[in-house]
Amino acid sequence: MARNLYLKSDDNQEVLYRYESISELKDELLKRNIEISPSADIGSDVRLGNNISIGDRSRIRPDTVIGDNAKIGEDVFVGNKSKIGANTRLESNSFVNDRTELSEGVLVKEYAEIGKNSKIGLNTVIDVNALISDNNVIGAGSIIGPGSNIGEHATVGSNVNLGEKSFVAGFAFVYDNEIHKPNSLIQPPVKPVNLISNEQVEIFKNLNDLGVKYVAFGSFAINAFEQARSADSIKLWIDPSKENMDKLNEALKASGKDQISQPLDAEIKRPLKTDSGKSTSQTMGIDFYPSINGFKNEEFQNVYDRKNIYLAAEPRVVYASPDDQKNQPRINHLSPTDLFHNVGTTQSQSKEYSLNVLQKAMIDLNKQGQKHEIPDPLLYLEPNRTNMEPKKSYISFPGHEDKPKEFVPKFEKRDFAQLRKDLDLELVLNHYGYSLSDKSKPGDVFRVYKSGMEGDSQRLAVMNNPKGDYKMYVDLNNTDFRGDSIEFVKFKEGSYKQAFPVMDSILGNPIYKENVSQILPMKPATPGQFLNDEKLRQADILKNYNATHIGEKGAPYLITERALDVKTILAPEFKHQVLSVKRDKEFENTAFPLTSEKGNILSFDIRNKNYKALPAGGKWAGGKWDAIWKTNDHATLLTDSNFTVKDKVINLEKGTIGTLSKSAGKESFHINHPEHGQISLPIDKDKHQFQKIPANRIIISESPIDSLSYHQLSPPKAGEYRQYISTAGNPSKEQKIHVANLITANPQAQFVIGMDGNPPGNRFAINALAINHPQRDVNNSIVPKISYVNPSNPKAEDKSSKEVGYNILKIDINHPKEDGRENAKKSNDSIIDRLLVALNINSADDSKKAKESPDSRSIVEKASAFTSSYEIKFPNISKMVSSALDYLAKEINNKDGKPLFAVIRPSSIQNDFNDVLKDRKGVPLPESSNLSLSRVPLLSDSVSKREQIKDSGMSTSQSVSPKETSFKEPAIKSAESEVATPPKNKGFKL
Repeated sequence: MARNLYLKSDDNQEVLYRYESISELKDELLKRNIEISPSADIGSDVRLGNNISIGDRSRIRPDTVIGDNAKIGEDVFVGNKSKIGANTRLESNSFVNDRTELSEGVLVKEYAEIGKNSKIGLNTVIDVNALISDNNVIGAGSIIGPGSNIGEHATVGSNVNLGEKSFVAGFAFVYDNEIHKPNSLIQPPVKPVNLISNEQVEIFKNLNDLGVKYVAFGSFAINAFEQARSADSIKLWIDPSKENMDKLNEALKASGKDQISQPLDAEIKRPLKTDSGKSTSQTMGIDFYPSINGFKNEEFQNVYDRKNIYLAAEPRVVYASPDDQKNQPRINHLSPTDLFHNVGTTQSQSKEYSLNVLQKAMIDLNKQGQKHEIPDPLLYLEPNRTNMEPKKSYISFPGHEDKPKEFVPKFEKRDFAQLRKDLDLELVLNHYGYSLSDKSKPGDVFRVYKSGMEGDSQRLAVMNNPKGDYKMYVDLNNTDFRGDSIEFVKFKEGSYKQAFPVMDSILGNPIYKENVSQILPMKPATPGQFLNDEKLRQADILKNYNATHIGEKGAPYLITERALDVKTILAPEFKHQVLSVKRDKEFENTAFPLTSEKGNILSFDIRNKNYKALPAGGKWAGGKWDAIWKTNDHATLLTDSNFTVKDKVINLEKGTIGTLSKSAGKESFHINHPEHGQISLPIDKDKHQFQKIPANRIIISESPIDSLSYHQLSPPKAGEYRQYISTAGNPSKEQKIHVANLITANPQAQFVIGMDGNPPGNRFAINALAINHPQRDVNNSIVPKISYVNPSNPKAEDKSSKEVGYNILKIDINHPKEDGRENAKKSNDSIIDRLLVALNINSADDSKKAKESPDSRSIVEKASAFTSSYEIKFPNISKMVSSALDYLAKEINNKDGKPLFAVIRPSSIQNDFNDVLKDRKGVPLPESSNLSLSRVPLLSDSVSKREQIKDSGMSTSQSVSPKETSFKEPAIKSAESEVATPPKNKGFKL
């Protein structure tokens, strides 16, 4: 197949050359001093500067740009659409992933790896075996030491020197000119947050609502910066004035708690008690103090005025949206400087550790732009300041004696690098009662350890680092929990002070070396594998659940219980996306793999009769996973080809259409063959070439079973290429982002929302209408957002009612600026007036009507539009929620002028598509059904129709009425003569 190559002319212009073999361009390459090894593979549309060399077996993927004087060694990989700057050198076996930019003079040494979408600054050095993950930015003149690992979305400034084997966590910052010693661990910037219980959420909301003056102090306040220790109770300093105490008791009463006795001794530094004589920490986990160390009572107001306010969160709670988390209370804290003084004036055994935490936090906060004067810890640690010896507590690092000295607590003066190598992580885990999973094998790249506690889902994956000189762990069900043997002991013991004696006792065991020698060897991980939590999670759950591809014998549950046909289950769209799983010796179940944007399986939606489950860690362990269920991509065969299946040769013609999937590293092509039926063909990359067909409909439903059910109820027509997706229940923030990215990457596709017919499903659908479609005019759009509010203390008569709580619907309507403010307001208000009529049409009772908030109908002038904001509150009545969905879907489609979105809504009685399928005993819907997509035009049909109107000399506004553009109105029909033809082989345009 001919390829394109762009070379420079004498006047520095690009010249296109087409060639079958690179040897055809020998003279042109020689003229420009370009050397390309015969075994190198150069993709199409690559752009080369002058004076370039590309070594043996190196692969340069399509659309890549390589600047002048670049040198590329042997076995180098450069991904699609990457940019390699002038004078850059990629040494042998280095790896640069897709869409990565290397500035001029970058040096990437052997076995270094740079992830997708990363940007590397001028003259930066990426040393041997360093791993730069996806979406990173590294400034100019920086040095990334050998074996260093930089997580995703991290930022490294200019002129940074990152020592050997350093680890930069995802989303972390390394600031300009910083020097980090070997084995450094750089965490993300401090974002203070406190973890509190659900009961305490209500108490703090009441404290804040009633204006109680308080500030948090002690270990609870320190934990806002690290969340590493469990505080015995929350400690609050309360203004002891009678007025404030009355407000405090009112807040406690509203929370259903006992009130505090009055009058009180305002000078005591002990927690106050309630009228019953009990400490408040016994009943609510909060202690209230009238006085604290380091401050006089008359200083309270000044301290209160200097307070910091931090967000609180409930542990192990995943918030569905950022707004949900915003509803969590804020907690008043002593400012970091005041907290430092408060801790320093105590006699706590952990004082030195706490001061160290606070000092590091203030340094980090200052780097983020805050201004904190950082006190000297020795002021509080030395009884006589004049006689102290700074060398005891201040150290400088070898090779950096000219840099400012750093305070390190006395108990941290250990050679961490050597200790990490000496202290075997697996023996540490054994010390704390962890045991090796029976699924772990000697030849594995990682081994899994379980805590042994009944009901505990923790599963720690242990790996050798790429050099093989020490081990690290990551929790497969909470990937925020990771580290080495030292960090694990510190986590268990609470501080270094308590951790070092434990480590010394383990190392001091007379048979320690013998125990180490009995541990089965484990080969070092590659930089790409090391602590890659997604790949580890995928390997673990596939092995743990014995996942296999489903066949006719493995689908009885879907057939007998769900009324699905075998042809549907094994259709090309769903091949390898429906699995059979069997954990240990338990029942065999059906599972739908949930896959991240990177393509790794992170969880399963597991189903059987009267059974629904997720693996430990659920859908979003650690609160970060974005995995959704999605069907295979459609593709067309580019050449006449033969495939071998079980010694049979099957010939397929060019243009054969099917789907592609990848499983266990192997790709397959799935088709409905006229002779062999539904078959899967193994792909040989050297023989078979495909072009992906962009989906022209992306259909989302609550569960994968609903997707299969709808496929059987309303099969796709000729020219319709669907991709089904599902979040397998209520979506996380990350899943929502994944779905939005999928829509953005497929501008040609109509987004079809097919959620359940109950209020939660309708609310999901309303929020999904707000996802921005690439073809939408954001200056002429409607953006809805609905949330459900459930009263925390409903009355007894409300609890027995189905309709508890209410909905808050917020709507932003954008109108083009050129139409003027008055016309914009009039147009926007009329949409809301019609919505209120639609919501209240069946509500005779005024208490059950939808009503606008007093602040509704504000209008703001923006750069290109006038934006009106509305807020409507209405009862959680099923008919009202569905009316809101139907009305908004119609109005949004009218605004868009084409069916970018469509809603197919089952009734509240049938609830979901599988209920519909079971009611129909597996029989497809007639095309006249309101659930059929045959009435809804594709975007290509809509564009074609508008072009016909334009060609006929009529304007769109003259020929298409609002009803005709609305996908919910029967007036819209998809003309059979205009069925879309299969797309030409252009592939995806992302």
